[in-house]
Amino acid sequence: MIKTQTHRSGWLIQGKDNRYYKNDADNCHSSAAWIKSDLIGDRLNARGQKVKTVAQAEHIKSVAKWAKYPPATDYFTNPTEEVAEGLMMYRLSTDDRHRLLEKKPQLYWAVKEHDQAEINNLYGQDDNGRAKLIRGVDGFLVSNNSTNEAAVAKLEGKKGLSERPIQR
Repeated sequence: MIKTQTHRSGWLIQGKDNRYYKNDADNCHSSAAWIKSDLIGDRLNARGQKVKTVAQAEHIKSVAKWAKYPPATDYFTNPTEEVAEGLMMYRLSTDDRHRLLEKKPQLYWAVKEHDQAEINNLYGQDDNGRAKLIRGVDGFLVSNNSTNEAAVAKLEGKKGLSERPIQR
């Protein structure tokens, strides 16, 4: 969403109730809060009327509970943070990676693709265009061999495969 009056951009999250919410602050010196907004990002009070300040707007405590598509973790100020939290879960441990795959399969596959692109950029590919390293199930970088690929495939199993993006 881009406010044409101010040329400021921001994020709107659609809730399960089909209303919109955004993380907003009145100025750079005040704390941000999740508030109700309309489709173009104007602040709304509990009656759905436009208001000028965040203090006048209807507040919600946790957008994670209200979001139509909940984020991977409760730390969520904008969609960029969701990707960062997804990367953290993917890289941190086997349990966190598995939880990400179970809870947010689309995010899992997007993060995996992004992570592998970073690895390839840093460590390269062999003469056949195959990655030299991959992210092991424990979060560490490992050689891209059949043993490590099998361990990753076992972790991924059949879960989330229908959500997996088309490989290009």
